[in-house]
Amino acid sequence: MVAAAALAAWAWLSAMRSGSPFRRREAALLVVWALLAATARALGLLSGPLASEVADLLLLIGAVLVLIAVGSVVQRITATIGGLGAAVAESGLTSASLITLAWVLTGGPLRPSLSVLLSAAPALVDLAIATLMLRLAMLVPETLSRPPSRRRLLLCTGAVALITAGNGLHGLDGLGVHSSDRWVGLMITGGYLLVALVSRVSALPPVSTRHRLSGFRVLPYLLVCSAVVAVCAQSVGGQTGPVPVVLVTLVVASLIVLQAFTLNENDQLLDDLTQSRQRLTALVENTSDLIVRLDANGRVVAANAAAVRLLHRTPISLSGRSFDDLAQAEDRRRVREAVLDVTRGRQQSAQVELRLAPPATGTAQLRLRAVPGGAVANLNDVTDSVELRQRLERLARYDQMTGLVNRAHLLEVIDAWLAEPDADVVVLYADLDGFKAVNDRFGHGAGDRVLTEVASRFDALAGAVDARRVLVGRVGGDEFIIGMEGIGAQQAGSAAQQVVEAITPSFLVGNRTVQLGVSVGVAGSWSSQQSAPERPKASELVHRADLAMYAAKGSGRAQVAGWDPELEERARRRVDIAIGLRGALDLGLLTVAYQPIVRLQDGVVVGAEALLRLPPGVDPASLAPGLDALVSPAELVAVAEDNGTITEMGIWVLAQAAQQASVWARAGHEASVSVNMSVQQLLSPHFVDSVRAIIGGCELPPDRLVLEITESQLVGQTGPARQQLERLRSAGVRLAIDDFGTGYSSLSYLRHLPVQLVKLDRTLLDGLGVDPRATALVRSVLAMTHDLGLLVVAEGMEDMESVRLLRQLGAYSGQGFALSPALPAERMRQVLAGPALDLDIPLPPAIPFTQGLPVLSGQTGPLPSMPAAKPGPGTADLIDLPVERSSSLKR
Repeated sequence: MVAAAALAAWAWLSAMRSGSPFRRREAALLVVWALLAATARALGLLSGPLASEVADLLLLIGAVLVLIAVGSVVQRITATIGGLGAAVAESGLTSASLITLAWVLTGGPLRPSLSVLLSAAPALVDLAIATLMLRLAMLVPETLSRPPSRRRLLLCTGAVALITAGNGLHGLDGLGVHSSDRWVGLMITGGYLLVALVSRVSALPPVSTRHRLSGFRVLPYLLVCSAVVAVCAQSVGGQTGPVPVVLVTLVVASLIVLQAFTLNENDQLLDDLTQSRQRLTALVENTSDLIVRLDANGRVVAANAAAVRLLHRTPISLSGRSFDDLAQAEDRRRVREAVLDVTRGRQQSAQVELRLAPPATGTAQLRLRAVPGGAVANLNDVTDSVELRQRLERLARYDQMTGLVNRAHLLEVIDAWLAEPDADVVVLYADLDGFKAVNDRFGHGAGDRVLTEVASRFDALAGAVDARRVLVGRVGGDEFIIGMEGIGAQQAGSAAQQVVEAITPSFLVGNRTVQLGVSVGVAGSWSSQQSAPERPKASELVHRADLAMYAAKGSGRAQVAGWDPELEERARRRVDIAIGLRGALDLGLLTVAYQPIVRLQDGVVVGAEALLRLPPGVDPASLAPGLDALVSPAELVAVAEDNGTITEMGIWVLAQAAQQASVWARAGHEASVSVNMSVQQLLSPHFVDSVRAIIGGCELPPDRLVLEITESQLVGQTGPARQQLERLRSAGVRLAIDDFGTGYSSLSYLRHLPVQLVKLDRTLLDGLGVDPRATALVRSVLAMTHDLGLLVVAEGMEDMESVRLLRQLGAYSGQGFALSPALPAERMRQVLAGPALDLDIPLPPAIPFTQGLPVLSGQTGPLPSMPAAKPGPGTADLIDLPVERSSSLKR
């Protein structure tokens, strides 16, 4: 026991030095208590009344110290403990009752000596402390802020209860209540060990602290009744002495004190309840939400002051009314069902959005929660949030400028139509013709007003179309979609024509009138019956109409075109060509061939045109799915110009051709190289600098480079294009007009542009020598160009008769399959080194360009952004790239 007390003292001193949450006063009190208890137990082993009395006095002092220390720990853990005075009175009542019962049941002396009564006092105090500690544990809330605090509290109360109970039982020996010294020693030793564990509590696992207070509160009164009954039974036998009477008096006094504390506690609780009700009333009355108390039938019992602001009614006027009367007629049934479900216990809570009945306006959010006898309703004004939500929904579904539905909502509605069995759905895709000029000339504000009027015309047209349902939407820019359901193919064509006619009347822009057109593509769900077994989705139907619209636009202004499977095949093919072209660029699978340009007077090869090719052995299908060797030149160039690769390829071809021409020059050949350029390249601010850098890098004389631009691309290009051509001419580069005579000729630009060569288009040679009118036309063109000092190169010579006739008419040079096809660089160098061609005899068959390209040292080399061309084995025919549009991708 002494060792356990020493261990407890050492543990608390260590905890205090290590910075644990125990104060020095508490640690000191418990250490002194432990020492006093150990000293008392040591004195108890000595013989003599003085030693026994000193020991009892020490135990009494130690018990008081324990009460102070543990009470301080408990109060710090729980912050505040209500009813502490009642707990002390209750512990005194319990201890007095226990001693009275023990005295009566063990037959204690009726008239003991004074020393015996003094020895019972510590026992009485110890028992009071033990019961007080248990009572304090009952006063602590079940959940504290930290589990270590909860465990420390339990250890404190358990330790005090064990030690004081052991000391109390030992003190009763003098009253004749005998107890086992072994059990007393074990109880006190266990208490010391619990005291030691308090300082190490943070390392212990959590302890459950679920208590039921009601049974413990009844126990003291049961003990009082038992003590009184026992004393009364003893008095009946005439054995009652002064000690039981004193004890009963103490019990009664403790009971009176306890009741006094209880009444005081009840008064305090009543005051707290009153204050809490006042605070709750103030909170409810000052909240912005309407709070209503409902009975079991859904009628208003009470309401707060927010009723005036939200409902424009007084709280008194609401009393007794059914709550669903506050909603508009359309929402009353739904509100009443929700209210009765909660007030009658079928649901614990509910939430409903309702529109308020007059005189109130707006929308409110109703939240219901069940309470005994009814429910509490909270009504919150959500008018602003509902309006914002509706505005956002409109933004998500409608075009803000025209008020028409947007693409997402349109597709959603059309998908719903298509989901209906046997529903015929038609989509008209309309794109305005000439609208860009309105924005450019009058500004985007005027353009927006035109689009708004177009939307009004289409909206008016929707009511005149013979269809069950019509929906008009704007999908971006000047593009509109009209969806119709319940209409056949013939009626769809008629509706598309009505769309064209709706745009025919002029538009008033400011004080000017503007004439616009519209191209319309038509696609219907019935159009899929021959091409696919399943009905298309809305997105697919719109895509088909879009393709048809582009086909209509290609036919001219104000045209209508229906969807055809070939349109989709052409669109897929253009994508495949674009992918293949991009892949060929990235992988370096392109090379340059050269078609000789022959001087017609003597057959000398004076130049060559650089043409882009796929080397033999490269399968076009490996570049893109669906790409094959039957790609036409026009297709490839159109795709290259649309996706922007024309500029990158043109610069690469220019670099390759200039490098090759420099090789020819170093070998003593005076041949020039011709390279096509697009207007996109010409208008680039860095193009002229790139040309100078290329010819300077390969040391090519500038006049050996001929840059060709098609005649059709020069139409409408005046200022910037002419300035760029002047800069190229100043750099020493020769310039040529390609495809001259294709129908866009404006002879005036021949006088103003700094060109030296004109290349006659092959279409101008059709009928030469057979049709007198064609021959006269070519003769006139040659005479005009000679008078202007321009050299003429005839393209597309297919037979020797045309060659000899053009020579007679005065053409300077020519090129075509009659003279030579496009050749690889090595074959071209052999042609330059060979003799002049005899144009008076038939030429031998041209050697086809089917072998892999040789790698010439110092001859080839791509730009940094372009991988080097890779020669490929095999004997596949080459892909020739377009003629009709200007680029280096010419045949």
